[in-house]
Amino acid sequence: MEYIGQFKVAEINDVVLETASEIIKRYGLLPNDAIILATAKVYGMTLATLDSDFEIPAKSENVELYSSRHQSCP
Repeated sequence: MEYIGQFKVAEINDVVLETASEIIKRYGLLPNDAIILATAKVYGMTLATLDSDFEIPAKSENVELYSSRHQSCP
């Protein structure tokens, strides 16, 4: 339980949904993936994933990406 403080709860609000809509148009991500990326972007979070679909969109949207392949965690 000591790690629970490292996690944030992020609200899916109108700003996140509008950002997700733009991400879908730009990169063709599925809506659920676009909401995840948009949430990370809006709240300034690092996105941790094993899904390679996020690599180009995250970089283009200036979202820090952590994956076991790239080890780019801050």
